[in-house]
Parts: sequence; structure tokens; C-alpha cells
Amino acid sequence: MEKYQLDHKMKLARDYESQGKLLHAAQIYSAVVEEYPDYIDVYFSLANLYEQMGNILPAVRLLKDLLGKRPDDKDIRLFLGQYLLRNNKFDDAIEILSYIMPEE
Repeated sequence: MEKYQLDHKMKLARDYESQGKLLHAAQIYSAVVEEYPDYIDVYFSLANLYEQMGNILPAVRLLKDLLGKRPDDKDIRLFLGQYLLRNNKFDDAIEILSYIMPEE
């Protein structure tokens, strides 16, 4: 039942996002973050939504908090690094990405 609820909420948020109802989508994504903190994809969706809304700092805080909880997760580190690069936060991106070895 829980998986169905999560899928339903994510679909609803994506539908709102596609309709341009970004605040509604943000509310749902935020609720999913609170209810399912281990579901990483919602953090990425919420960060991208914040970027669409021009709110870069809350997205960076959200992603840094997530990275703080999972410092060894390379996918989170790469996403955050790319996010920072896209938004001209080069020094922060270098700091975040410096923990990844070139061989990886």
C-alpha cells in the first residue's frame, strides 16, 4: 500500500508541475520528503522544481542536507555538483566534486 501512495503522490506532483502549478507540486514534493526521507528521487525532483522557480539557495540547502545524511553516495554528490555548475556556483561545485576520485 505504501508504494502505491508514494507513486500516486509523485505522479500528482509531476502532473501539477507539467500544468505549471509549481507551488502545488513543491508542496507535494516537500510532503513526500518528510514522509519518505529515504526516497532520493524526490529530492532531485524538488531541487529541479526550485530551479524552475528561480529558488536556487533552498535547493542547494536541500541537496547539501541530503548529502550530509549520505556522504558516501556518489549519485547525490554528482547531482549536487552538476546542479551547482548549472547555476554558476563553481567554487562550491569544485568542493563537492573534489571528493570523487578521477578513476570513478
